[in-house]
Amino acid sequence: MTDTANARAELAATRRFHAEQLDADREFQTRADAAFNTMGLGAAPRRQHSENRINHRARVMEGALGAVAGLDHADRRWMGFDPKSIRDETAAEQIANVVLDSATAAWTAPVGALRESVERDSGGREVRKFYGDPEGAWRPFKPNTIRLVTKWLEPHRGRPAPNAPRPVEIKMSDGTIRRPR
Repeated sequence: MTDTANARAELAATRRFHAEQLDADREFQTRADAAFNTMGLGAAPRRQHSENRINHRARVMEGALGAVAGLDHADRRWMGFDPKSIRDETAAEQIANVVLDSATAAWTAPVGALRESVERDSGGREVRKFYGDPEGAWRPFKPNTIRLVTKWLEPHRGRPAPNAPRPVEIKMSDGTIRRPR
């Protein structure tokens, strides 16, 4: 083979390699966007100019972990994990995918405080989804059924109840005192 043929073969191999890397980057960005969209954060951070792939994945992981850090039921394995400590490109890709899956699972779990996620469907419309325990959100607006008896009617005064004392005052959950019916 001539030098020109070797150069062309090397150039074609280099182009294929860059095309594969671009495809992997696009696939990762799509997956990260889907995870961030599920958590209501919009699009995932884009790769910045002159930023290598490892640092970009570390920034995405930090964003995902930061979004679920306040959730009580979030996976505690990631507490204290520093994404910037990863030095291997393949490991960064795999760990980032696991972190995104873990963050999405924690966000969409039906426990904890009610949280809203605004997603966009394929037509560009906003879809609002709520994750968490709806009872926890509505609890302040429901009547409190727990009552505390503060005083009892003694059997020798007033109308005695058969074999049991009767409450004279009931302290309600808002602090008011009410007489029983």
